[in-house]
Amino acid sequence: LFRELGLDFRGGEDPIMTVTSLEQLSLLNPAEILLSVLTDPAAIELQEASPLFQSLPAVRRGGYGLLTVEQTSALADSVSPLSLEWALPDFVTLILELAAGEGKHFP
Repeated sequence: LFRELGLDFRGGEDPIMTVTSLEQLSLLNPAEILLSVLTDPAAIELQEASPLFQSLPAVRRGGYGLLTVEQTSALADSVSPLSLEWALPDFVTLILELAAGEGKHFP
């Protein structure tokens, strides 16, 4: 679905989702948009507090955002006409905001 929307995946071996340790964050330097899935709020908080994460080009320019577990499921795991109708409008809005640099910003 992401490729059909014109998005390209960069990261680990799985073209849908990857876990990247803070030590491997340089793999994400070419990315213009970064999405994290809000499965573990404490882990997301640690990630976002990391100076390494905050130094990523996409994060510095406001190209970072979060997807809820429900959105991720509807867009990647349980894709159906109903799930797309529910999740796709918000996802497209989020991607456009991130492309414009209107994502999460850090102090």
